[in-house]
Amino acid sequence: MPLLRKILSLKFYLLLALLVVVFYWPLIANFNSLTFGKDLASNWMFAFYTKYNFWEYGQYALWNHQFLSGFPMDTSNLAAIFYPPHWLFIFLPLKLSFNLLTLAHVYLIGVGVFILCKSEFRLSNKSAFFAAISVMLSPKIFNHNDLGHFNLVESIPWVILSLMFFLKAIRTNKLYFALVSGVFLSLSILVFSIFYIYALFCLGFATLVITSTRLLNKEKFWVPIVHLITSVVFSLGLSGVFLLPFLQFSSLSLRSKLGFWEGAFPSIYKDTLAQLFYLFPHKYHDSETLIYIGVFVLGLALVGLWSFRKRKEVWILGLIAMFSLSVSFGANEIFYKIYYVLLSVFHFMRAPLRIWILFIISMGILSGFGMEYLTTRFSRLKNYLFVGLTVLTLITFVIYAKDYFHLVDYDKEESRLLDIIPNDGNRVYCLNNCLFTPEVMKKGYQLASGGEVVMLKNYYDYVRAAGGYKFDGYSLSVPPYQIFGEESIYFEKQSPNPELLGKLNIKYVVAPYELINPGLKQIGLEGRYFVYENLAVLPRSYLENSLTPLIIKKYTPNEVTVSLTVGQDERLVLADLYYPGWKVFDNGLRKEIEAKDNVVRAVNLEKGTHEVTFRYESDLGKIGLLLSLLSLVFFLGVSYRRLKLRF
Repeated sequence: MPLLRKILSLKFYLLLALLVVVFYWPLIANFNSLTFGKDLASNWMFAFYTKYNFWEYGQYALWNHQFLSGFPMDTSNLAAIFYPPHWLFIFLPLKLSFNLLTLAHVYLIGVGVFILCKSEFRLSNKSAFFAAISVMLSPKIFNHNDLGHFNLVESIPWVILSLMFFLKAIRTNKLYFALVSGVFLSLSILVFSIFYIYALFCLGFATLVITSTRLLNKEKFWVPIVHLITSVVFSLGLSGVFLLPFLQFSSLSLRSKLGFWEGAFPSIYKDTLAQLFYLFPHKYHDSETLIYIGVFVLGLALVGLWSFRKRKEVWILGLIAMFSLSVSFGANEIFYKIYYVLLSVFHFMRAPLRIWILFIISMGILSGFGMEYLTTRFSRLKNYLFVGLTVLTLITFVIYAKDYFHLVDYDKEESRLLDIIPNDGNRVYCLNNCLFTPEVMKKGYQLASGGEVVMLKNYYDYVRAAGGYKFDGYSLSVPPYQIFGEESIYFEKQSPNPELLGKLNIKYVVAPYELINPGLKQIGLEGRYFVYENLAVLPRSYLENSLTPLIIKKYTPNEVTVSLTVGQDERLVLADLYYPGWKVFDNGLRKEIEAKDNVVRAVNLEKGTHEVTFRYESDLGKIGLLLSLLSLVFFLGVSYRRLKLRF
């Protein structure tokens, strides 16, 4: 009997787990063979690289040599190498890890909403459960999974939990809970930094409403502000290991080219709102413009918003919903333009519709308030109302879920194009990013082209000249995806410069059309793709004056070593991307590293024998690591002391 009572006390948590299993059954049924999502290829690439190099070289890779001529992984949200759950990639098969993490984070979304509704919003178990499934099983989350927005889905539970503990800190006036809120805020930074900003919006609205209420009631209005500052400052310290290198990288990145129009899409139009009232708006299935939250969820949310309009919690949720709605319009309405002028953070944001997750969270919780009102107002029918509305909502969600598993097996993706490109350690450049990055990674090819959410400006500008195209706007890829398709208004037929490409050790060029250049020799044709050998290619490492190729003794993610003897003063060039985190040591002594052509690494050498080691050691990374460790030790110490006092 005690065991039965224990199980019954956990019934809502078990029901949430059961629903995750039912809705994600296609994923579970193919647990160690398939994963899903189009953009997930980018995450898969970083995870594979981390796993391979950990076991092959005993290094936790901070730098990726295999695409974009080198890229700092310690600054990438897609890599998220400092996000603790991602360490699972090292020890388990990648597909199993992705599937487990997807299921775990979706379940955490439901659990987080359930506990938040019970502890801080004082809703009944049934109302909290309805709110939990409204958010956890939202078609939009399935939509993001299907699109491969893995980090985005992982960040959602931390937004919810940071808000919950922030409200608890204010309610109890205990700074410890503000620190806990800061822990969850830091997790959102480590996995998908834009959701940290979204979480701060939520905490900001909560602070505004509660502070205003306390001012009107002549109470201690400064308490919410103190807790907000505590949460934010602690989160910044705890995430320092990623945040400081990320801020440095951002200052050198392509985000400086991100203007208003480039950042204000994808977004919604006023007529897009009509799908909120449909039962099954299927035409939005494969689009980021899906905003459907469930017609029953919407109805109950409006009931909750009106019925509990005097409660400050409802005001907080209402403001979050209205703000996220206004941001989601992007350039299509005046709101985003106002935010862009008033809040500088909007200058670095893109894809405004991503904030729709906040609308889902706030309206989902408000639907719990609506359920609370109905089951209280019609108490004799409360069980029928709860079961009926829950079942109807689940039916509408099931109709969506069944179409959202476009499973892709990255281990079985094969391209015949790679069969005609020699894998000799030199770089490959494709004029329309035609090569599938996970396959390239597994087969050991090295790319000069590729895509990332944020890229270095010096590399982007150099490849623009080397690739022979004029487009100079913001993009997510090199070459820019905007110039690929002939139907695009920015379409360009590129004219690659062999000499400039050669300085990046690009030996093979792949083009979707024929290139006429004496420096490019055709060596193959696969379908519509022409493969060329660059006759002007320079070695990966060489002496600048004599162009003598050098033998690389060691080539690992975080360290490259070249041994050589020179008969006169020379300059050693390593055709890997220059970045401030790299240092160079000549026979163990630190020397100044230079940026040749503002893009590759070089160091001056005197006559004699040298062992030159390039090592990735970011000074800001070290400072950030120290901040993170000190913050973690502080939190663990405070937690231990609190636990000791309780028991």
